[in-house]
Amino acid sequence: KVCPPGVILDMFKEFCDNFSHHHAELCAHLLQSCGRYLLYTPETATRMDNLLERMARLKNAKSLPLRLEIMLEDAYYQVKPPEGKRKAAKEKEPMEQFVRHVACVLLYQDDEDKVLKLVRKLPWSDDKVPAWLKKYLLDLNQHANYENLYAIASLLNGLAKYRDSFAIDVIDTLFESIQSTLERNDFREMPLRVRQVKLVGELYIYRLVDSGMIFDTLYHLIGFSGPTSYRAGHMLTAHRILEKSLAARKGGLGAITEEASEAVDAGSQPLPATLADPQHPLEAPWDYFRIKLVCVLLETCGHFFDRGAVKQKLDRYLHFFCRYVHSKGDLPQRFMNMVFDTLERLHPKLKFPPSKAEADEPVLKLLQAERESLDLDENEKADGKEEDEEDDEDEEEEESSDDEEESEEEDEEDDDE
Repeated sequence: KVCPPGVILDMFKEFCDNFSHHHAELCAHLLQSCGRYLLYTPETATRMDNLLERMARLKNAKSLPLRLEIMLEDAYYQVKPPEGKRKAAKEKEPMEQFVRHVACVLLYQDDEDKVLKLVRKLPWSDDKVPAWLKKYLLDLNQHANYENLYAIASLLNGLAKYRDSFAIDVIDTLFESIQSTLERNDFREMPLRVRQVKLVGELYIYRLVDSGMIFDTLYHLIGFSGPTSYRAGHMLTAHRILEKSLAARKGGLGAITEEASEAVDAGSQPLPATLADPQHPLEAPWDYFRIKLVCVLLETCGHFFDRGAVKQKLDRYLHFFCRYVHSKGDLPQRFMNMVFDTLERLHPKLKFPPSKAEADEPVLKLLQAERESLDLDENEKADGKEEDEEDDEDEEEEESSDDEEESEEEDEEDDDE
C-alpha cells in the first residue's frame, strides 16, 4: 500500500481518455497486476467497475491489433470472470475439513507428538477418514514445505505402531505415484516428483523402508528396470540388461563390429550406448530431470550408506550413475554442478570421469568381476541341466503312472472274467 488506490485509478482513467496502442497495453498490464484487488475492495469497487466497462467499450470501438485485443480480453476476464463459467465449490464434510487442516497445516507447525495424538483420535472405524488422511498426506503440491517433509515420515513412523496397514498403504501409494509420473513424464509434475523423491528418502531415515527399496528406486531412475522398480537394484539385473542388448544387436536389431564380437567371445562384454531395460519408461535424450531426482534422493539419505554392505552398493551405483550422466551428452552447467556436489558429499575420493570411455572402464571391470565371482554362465547351465533333469523325472513319473493304471485295468478285467 505504498501507492494509494486513487493514483492507480486516475492513471487508468487517463489511459482510457487517450486510448492509444501504448495506453491499451498499459491498461492490460495494470489489470493483471492489481485489477482484482481494486475491483473487490469496497472503497474502489464502483469506480473500478465503471472504468472496466469503459475500457471494454473502447476496445470494441477502436480498431486495435489482434495482439492487443487478446491481451485486453485476457486481462478483463482475469479480473472479472464470466458468471456462467464459475464452478460452484464443492462443500466438504466437517470431518474432511478437520483432517485436511491436521495434515496440511498442523503437521508442519505444531509438535509432532500432539499431531500424532490427534490423528490417533480420529474415527478410524469410518472408511472415509483413512482415505482422506492418505489423500492429504500425499498431496505435496502447494501446502507441503520442502524442508519439513520429514514431518510426514515422522507421523507415519509413530502411526505404524498402531495402524501398520495404513502406513504400508501410504508408502505403496507413494511409490505407485512416482512410477505413474515417470511414465507420463509431464513437465508440470516435476515439482511434485521432487517432493515425492525427497519423501522417499525421509521414509528411509525413519526406518519405514529398507535400503533395498532405496537402491531399487535409484536404479529405476537410470533405467535399470522394466515396468516397475522390482529388483532393479539386484546385482543380476545389470547383466541381464547387457545380455538383452547384445542379443538384440546380434539378432540384426543393431550393428555389431568384429572387435565387439571377439570381445563377447572372450567374455568381456562391450557396453551399449545406453544401458537401460527396453521396457523402461521412455525418456528423451535432452531430458535431464531424472539426474536431479537421483541427486535429491542421494542428498537426503545417501550419507547413511557409509559402511558395510550398503557402502559397497552405493559405490557400485555411483559408477553406473556416472556412465548414465555421460550417456546424456553435454549437460547444462547447473546439472553438472548438482552431480559434482553429490559425488563430493558422498564419495570425495571418487572423481567424475571426464569422458564416456573412461566411465565405461570401471563399469566393465565391475561387471567382469561379478561374472567371475558369481559364475553366471555355469549357474545358467546348471539351472538348465536341473530343469532338464526335472523334466525327465516328470516324464518318468507320468510313464510309471500310466503303466500302473494299465496294470490295474488288466487286473480288473481278469477279475471280471
